[in-house]
Amino acid sequence: MVRVPSTARQADSTWHFRFDKRISNSGYNERVMGESDHWKTKREVLVRDGVCIIEDILDAPLLDSVRRIAAEKISQLSDKHRAAQKSTGSMLANRDLPELVDLITWPRTLQALHRLEFEDVQFSRAYLISKPPHSPPLFWHQDCTMWSGEPRAYSETTPQLFAMFYLTDTTRENGCLRVIPGSHHRRHQLHDQIGIAHTAETRRMDDPGSPLYAESEDQVDVLALAGDLVLGDGRTLHASHANRSGHERTVITIWYHPMFSELQESTQAQISNLAQAEIEFWPQVAKDAIGPLAANYRGSAAALPRDRIPGTELH
Repeated sequence: MVRVPSTARQADSTWHFRFDKRISNSGYNERVMGESDHWKTKREVLVRDGVCIIEDILDAPLLDSVRRIAAEKISQLSDKHRAAQKSTGSMLANRDLPELVDLITWPRTLQALHRLEFEDVQFSRAYLISKPPHSPPLFWHQDCTMWSGEPRAYSETTPQLFAMFYLTDTTRENGCLRVIPGSHHRRHQLHDQIGIAHTAETRRMDDPGSPLYAESEDQVDVLALAGDLVLGDGRTLHASHANRSGHERTVITIWYHPMFSELQESTQAQISNLAQAEIEFWPQVAKDAIGPLAANYRGSAAALPRDRIPGTELH
């Protein structure tokens, strides 16, 4: 592992077929299906529903290391930061977390993406997001910022993936992920209710009665175990439940962009500008470690303006 100076598996018995009851638990059990069928099924679920779980991606040493890094950073959060991120809990970008380079470049994650037929993968940003005990829900949102001008925003092949690594097993009680299956391909009423979603007012939860925080009859809970990879299409509407437990619930979210060179050059520029800004002040050892995984478009196209609101093409 690269060292950067730092400033129990209890499986849920229902999640694995919760998105689609046509898929049984055995469909996800590597002991009863061939490896090629296993990855084919994972991809089918991801393409259809917008999220899937790849089990046991992190080994114990890396998981323990990330937990220590996260605990140190969380202990340093100010009351002001927590108030500004009441709904989110915390939002620490990787520009302040070069220690996460081992997680961002973890070979087993990149191998999983390859097996899911995602090639030419580039990284743009990572976040440490942690909901404190007895904290409210995370607002509904989606992560895509290229709805205006990038054709792949409306195609089957996503321009952006989120890779979530929860540092504890998640339940509805401690604020597990919730998603609207299929919302990466089909318009949902929430698209027209939440607007841009990512605003200071939304993060502060100025209006607790807003649809941004409400339950949806179409939502599905995603119950992950520590060390699993929760992989999602960045266009999928997602949120989290309130953390009603007495413990911090922490996740590291990483953005990857598959088939990067097939994106419009203006989109490549947008992604690269973000990626390079996030690692600009990293120690050289961390920059060397992330190497060519960080998006770095070298052409002359102007960056596509960031746009989080889907157009009429999503219907």
